[in-house]
Amino acid sequence: MDRNNIVRFLISTVTDIRAQANAPELIDISEDTALFGRDGALGSLMLVELMLALEDFCTENGIKFVWASDSAMSQRRSVYRSVASLTDFVLSLPRTETPDHVKEN
Repeated sequence: MDRNNIVRFLISTVTDIRAQANAPELIDISEDTALFGRDGALGSLMLVELMLALEDFCTENGIKFVWASDSAMSQRRSVYRSVASLTDFVLSLPRTETPDHVKEN
């Protein structure tokens, strides 16, 4: 799994979640887009939706998603502060033996 695939997934998912919530469309979502907080693209419920989608994405791609890691739970260096920081977090996660999409084939 490379960085570009994760970034594309996150941008697409954030866009979809905001559309489903009838939130105003953001002109440009990029790696620098704040996800959560005062200027964040997502409210708390939308963030939960993103995390559920990300958990599925990770499982399907052989990445062991960890909800309660130290970095995920830290307020000072939260992985949810931007698309880039969440991408870095996903890239730091351990791999599982075989991705789900490979097991099904």
